[in-house]
Amino acid sequence: MRRPTLAATLALTLPLAAGPALAKPTKPPSGAAAPKAATPNARAVEELAGRFKFGASPQEIFQILEGAVRDKRWEEAGKPKDPIAQDRVRDDVKRELERIKATQVDFRGQATPWNVSIIDEEFAHGNDEAMLVLQEEGQQRFLFFYSGRLYKQYIAFAAEKFEGKSFAQVLQILQSRYGTGAPVQAKDKQGKAYIRWFEWAPTGANALRLRAIDRTQFYSSYCIAIDDSRIAQVVDPKHDAKKAAQQAGGDGLVDHVAEKSTQDTDENSNVVDRVTGRKTKGSSLGDTKNPKPDRASPEENAAGDIKVRVDKRKKGKKK
Repeated sequence: MRRPTLAATLALTLPLAAGPALAKPTKPPSGAAAPKAATPNARAVEELAGRFKFGASPQEIFQILEGAVRDKRWEEAGKPKDPIAQDRVRDDVKRELERIKATQVDFRGQATPWNVSIIDEEFAHGNDEAMLVLQEEGQQRFLFFYSGRLYKQYIAFAAEKFEGKSFAQVLQILQSRYGTGAPVQAKDKQGKAYIRWFEWAPTGANALRLRAIDRTQFYSSYCIAIDDSRIAQVVDPKHDAKKAAQQAGGDGLVDHVAEKSTQDTDENSNVVDRVTGRKTKGSSLGDTKNPKPDRASPEENAAGDIKVRVDKRKKGKKK
């Protein structure tokens, strides 16, 4: 039996529990104490994460996907016994897996479609991070890797699925299931405070943190993120630094790559090993499977171009 998507589940639940319409919670209440984040049921959060195990390598994720795609295609084809029909199913499975692999991104400083996107605050270049994108029914799932291990899932689903329901109403449903979510504030370019997301206290053996994010202003999507909070403590500050650089009018991508060599990466380089108890073999999706080529890749050339731009900018400031 196919598991319903998060979007479908919330859409079915909203009319029953939404109650009166609430104002969109984009501005923090003045003078009111922020509610304390509740600790949700670990099993409920793990169900949101689905079949993908936190701490898994890209190869382990692909093995899961290969089995899921193969089972789905065979079921859709009616489990054919004719050899020719079976070959067609195998070809379909192969093409689908190749399409999924083509979504791999190692964030090394190159230009990507994701640098300005619905997930642009969820990663930083030159920080041992990589990503895989899955198109699911009614939603899009982003799998984020740090030092070659899965540490975060980000699920985006179209707000139109909820027939005009506000983020406050979606948040109300989430809180009915997971307890009270605490608002996390940030400041915009003008220094005004706003609610960046709502989050719940880490739960379970993997200390999973749940977040709810409203991205309807630019991307017409409501989003859910689940991450290993122990890894996020290391990774998030670098994401925040990128955001701060962009708000200050700088080139967040350039600044992040330029500063990579001065960061204390040694201190946190084995954080994934400590958390998962497993040795990592590479930082990126590609490096964990194939050796690095002797010739510079397009991504490395792009990073080199960025370094040249940084050097020129520094020389210009000295004059």
